[in-house]
Formats: sequence, C-alpha cells, structure tokens
Amino acid sequence: MRAHWNDNFTAAMLTADDGDIVGWLRIRPWHRPGEREPTPAWVAEVLRHDRAEPKLTSKAVELPAAEADDPARRLPAAEADDPARREHLERLAKQVLAAPLSESTDPPAGPVGPMSPDELHALLGRLLSAYADAESRFIRATELDVEAGAAARFVALAELLFWTYTVDEVLRTAWTRLSPEVRERASEDADARARKTIERNRRMAAQHDFGYDDDAHRAFEAFRQRQTDGRPYAHWSSLLLAGIFGPSFFKALAWIRGKVTHEGVPEPIEIRQLQPGTEPRWQWKRADAVVRGGRADSQRNLYDSELAERDVVGLFSWLIEIFVDARWLLYRLQRPGDGSE
Repeated sequence: MRAHWNDNFTAAMLTADDGDIVGWLRIRPWHRPGEREPTPAWVAEVLRHDRAEPKLTSKAVELPAAEADDPARRLPAAEADDPARREHLERLAKQVLAAPLSESTDPPAGPVGPMSPDELHALLGRLLSAYADAESRFIRATELDVEAGAAARFVALAELLFWTYTVDEVLRTAWTRLSPEVRERASEDADARARKTIERNRRMAAQHDFGYDDDAHRAFEAFRQRQTDGRPYAHWSSLLLAGIFGPSFFKALAWIRGKVTHEGVPEPIEIRQLQPGTEPRWQWKRADAVVRGGRADSQRNLYDSELAERDVVGLFSWLIEIFVDARWLLYRLQRPGDGSE
C-alpha cells in the first residue's frame, strides 16, 4: 500500500501496489460512542470487497489527532513534512486494511417490553411538562384580540387538546395493565373515601339545614355504578373522586378533540359576559354551534352535558392538578411487588 499526501499533511490517498485506490487517511470530526460533540481524529477510510458490493468502512486510528488545532474549533493545523510521522500513520492504516470487516454501528433496537414504574413515571412527567407548556400558550392566545387572535387560539387549543388526550390515554393504559387484584384493592380504597365523603356531606347538610342528594354529584357516579356491578373502576379518574373530571368528562373532551383535529370545525369556544359588569370569559360552545348538521350521538350529548357553556381556561388549569395526583397514585400502585403486569 502507498500513501499520497496532500501539501498541508491533513489527508492522504491510499492505493494498492497496482495503483487502485483502496481508501483515504485524513483528519476529520469523529464522534465517540454516546457523545454528540465530535473530536478531531485521524481516520482511515478503506474500500472493502469482502461482500458482493464494495463497502466503505471508517476507523479512527488516532483519537484525538495530534495535529488538531484548537479543539474548540475542531480545525487541523498545517504541519511540516515529517517522514516518521507519516510512516506511523501509514502503518495504522495498513492495520485497518488487514483487519477483517466488522460492523461499527450499534445494532437496531430490539422489541420494546412494558415500561417499568420508573419509566412510566418519567414519561408522565415529560407529558405533563408538555401539557403545561401548551396550556401557557393557550392562555396567551386567549388574551389576544378576539378577531386577530382567532388563528392562534385555534392552534393552541388543538395542541392542548392533543396533550390532554395523550395524558389521559397513558394513564388509562397504565391503569388497565395493573393486575385485577391491584385494581380491586385500589377500587376498595376509593370506595372507602367515597363513603367517608358522602357521610361528611350528609352531616354538614343536616347541620346547616339544606337539602343534599349524593346521587346528584358527578364525583360519585362511578362509585354508584361499582356498587351495582362490583367491578374495579374502569377509568383511572374514578379513583380520585375528582368532581366533574370523571370518565364522561374525558369522553366529552375526546369528542371535541376529534372534531377539531379531524374535521376542522369552527372555533369551539367563545367569549361571553355572563352577567352585567363581569369580566367576559372563554366558554365552550354548545355542540350545535360547533357541528353543523348531523345527528346527536352519545358522545355529542356528553359534550353538551359535560363541557358546553363551561369555563375553558379554568378547566384546563384545574385539570393538571388531577393529572399530577393520578401520576403519583399510579406510581405507588405500580411499584415492584404491587402486582403490575
């Protein structure tokens, strides 16, 4: 093998004895495994004919390169002709040519198994950060002029609905993947809290002489259903007794998200002054003001009962607190030895 050097000693063309080009030896940026910042290195790039198609392989033969200039700039410096130095680098290049072909890249990722409790907890942390950022952008958009800010509000609302849907789906999947025993135990704990809350509400109603009917409270809808069928709660939110933020609420949000994302409906919120002299607030429109035509369905009816004419900004602000509580609850339920699959 022969090396044909350039004038400033930064690269050499490598040829076989018959004159065929077999590779190059040159200074170039080289990334160590796991590092995103490169280091100047002498790299041998050789053409291999071990397979049906020629393959160009690269190997760092000196890392870092002694001739590298300021490492922060990653630039080579011109070097006086040094025969001993050239011969040393040429010997390293010959060793690469003589070595058997090997793969230098990491193998592709294998199958992904279920996430560990710590991995799920970290994922939900990232999703909640994304939710909080999207909520901030939406709030800023609602502060713009009603007409001029219409496009910004629509985009921000669509993004916020996406993250809301994603967090709900991750929580729902994590809950349903817990073993039946863990879900039943968690449901029994939620039952106990529901009974205690109902008893306290009844005592307060009796003390202050006002009517109270726990059947009218949405927080206890799933509790009443469980007393009938005896099954573990179907949705994670039922464990928290979170008022309006129950299974029906998330179905209603999924419905309006679908309309915004897939059908491009008109802006589903409007600013209204509920009473003279009060600050106007952004509220959800009724379904017939969002979807023109079509027939009523169960999810559309849920939207009208759960969201229509309710405050928009406040709803999303309260919701993140529910998500945070659910994240920690599921983490406790998923810890090793607690029966997660």
